[in-house]
Amino acid sequence: MVESRRNAILVVPQGPRNASDSFGGKLEDAGGFKRFMADVMATLPERTSLTNKKVAVGKIILSGHSGGYHVISSILERGGLTDHVNEVWLFDGLYGQTDKFLSWFEKADGRLLDIYTENGGTKVETEKLMTTLRERNISFMALKEKGLALDSLRSNRPLLLYTELEHNDVLDKHQTFRDFLATSCLGEITRN
Repeated sequence: MVESRRNAILVVPQGPRNASDSFGGKLEDAGGFKRFMADVMATLPERTSLTNKKVAVGKIILSGHSGGYHVISSILERGGLTDHVNEVWLFDGLYGQTDKFLSWFEKADGRLLDIYTENGGTKVETEKLMTTLRERNISFMALKEKGLALDSLRSNRPLLLYTELEHNDVLDKHQTFRDFLATSCLGEITRN
């Protein structure tokens, strides 16, 4: 986060623990994400150094690894704050629900980043996504993550990145999260 130099607040909700599936609990309910974010906004001034008591929801980036795709797709479909979601990042997590991601992308004109691996179980679904994008005449970029220039990440087209990394290494081994954040829609940190 710090290395990205972006003005951001990272919120990591507790997902299922030792669960056999990727169910996202109340975040999958209609309006569940909106209620969750209302709680976050109420709690921020109490638990952080933010002095403004009227914290408002701004730009939202939804990011998830592996099974996180499931709850993200529900948030996009019925979470209640879809108009605030500017970007979606999937870290070897496109196992399904692709129609929901595409629907969000087509309506929001946001940034969709999907990094996938050879053996993580997401390659086939990502290839299906590429086929669908071609059929709908939606321009996208399909690149290899290794040696990727940061300028390539600034595209508003879907960006599908193949990596040779293992499933559990896609977030931090090449500092991909930092690079995604550094090229995001969020403003740069300014110093007074």
